[in-house]
Amino acid sequence: YEENMKKGDGGRLSFVYDKAVIIDGLVKKAVTNRVELFNGINVHAIEKTTAGVRVSGNGETFEAPFVIAADGQDSRIANLMGFNKERQLYVALPGISYYCKGLDIPQSEAAITPICFKPNASLPTVFWSIPSPYAEDEYWVAVRSEDDFNFVTQESVFAPWFSRHRITRTRSYIYSLWSPVLEPFKDNVLLVGDAPWFAEAEITGAIMCGWKAAHSVTCALRDNKLNREGILNYLDWWKKSFPEHDDFRNMFLFFPFPMIFSEEELIYLYNLITGPLRTTINPFLTVPLFKEALAPSMRRIEREMPTAKEKISLLDVNNIDSILREIKRRRQN
Repeated sequence: YEENMKKGDGGRLSFVYDKAVIIDGLVKKAVTNRVELFNGINVHAIEKTTAGVRVSGNGETFEAPFVIAADGQDSRIANLMGFNKERQLYVALPGISYYCKGLDIPQSEAAITPICFKPNASLPTVFWSIPSPYAEDEYWVAVRSEDDFNFVTQESVFAPWFSRHRITRTRSYIYSLWSPVLEPFKDNVLLVGDAPWFAEAEITGAIMCGWKAAHSVTCALRDNKLNREGILNYLDWWKKSFPEHDDFRNMFLFFPFPMIFSEEELIYLYNLITGPLRTTINPFLTVPLFKEALAPSMRRIEREMPTAKEKISLLDVNNIDSILREIKRRRQN
């Protein structure tokens, strides 16, 4: 972190976007190009017609040759179209986002995911923090519950970061983790962004999906190929850029990884890593890099802390169901 900060913008790994500004800019550009907007309409039904697709909601009906569905992770359109019948819902994680000012985070521009252990709790407390794009000296802090937030800010080893904190607003969320849609097209409906993906496609990924899908539909209309053949370039791009880019389960391991170890085990394992890990914000690489750093010490770990060795071996994409069962068991206890 310190070395990257010395490089200025050349050391940045990512940017935090003001989503409201981005959407406002896209909407203004759309209106300039004579796009009609219909805000506040919930989709109640969607069906294939001889001419394309019919969408109904709030007493209104819309018809077009294609529909591009960009309605987020828990996509109503994906559900109505039956896409989710072929997907596995691994877990739905509820939580609370707190926007706070007055924090004293030592690595203030980092995206951080600290782990702390509440006494007598069966699972550790994990929180997320990134700089907020909405105001100066503001951070986004996400936790599972209000109790976890109180523990983090008042009792945990990270409490000194929050000694002057002031909450500016709160938001609730549910983060659902599905297996991805391998073919995000059915009956002239294209799914884009978070809707067909395993997790968030992030701002840049979602914008790329939207542009690729819109361009593909434009070409299909131009060439009068109002079917799957007309939008093959979008489907090919989606498969190469998302499901075929990496095994999505490698990214999934990032979420339960801190949940399966005890405090003693994590302290022991982290102390074995004497140098900095390779810099990355790629969630597909987080667990593999951790395992790679510990590989030279595996015999020592097996001798000194065999329980930790067993859990490291468990961190494999083929063991996800076993990991989830273990977390569920500990949560119930």
